Amino acid sequence: MDANPNYWGEPVKVQHLEFRAVPEAGSRLAMLKSGQAQVMLQLPTTMKPAVSGDKK
Repeated sequence: MDANPNYWGEPVKVQHLEFRAVPEAGSRLAMLKSGQAQVMLQLPTTMKPAVSGDKK
C-alpha cells in the first residue's frame, strides 16, 4: 500500500506499507528476527522467550 500523494491532510510519515500473511509462527518469528518484518501478530506464548530481552 502506498501513500496517496493527493491526500489533503498533513503529510504522512509512512510512504509504503506491506502486509504479508504468513501462517507459520516460526516463519513469522524468523522474519521478525532477521529484519524482514517490523511487526509480528499472534506470537505464541511458547515463543515469548525467543524475543524477551531483544532490543529490536
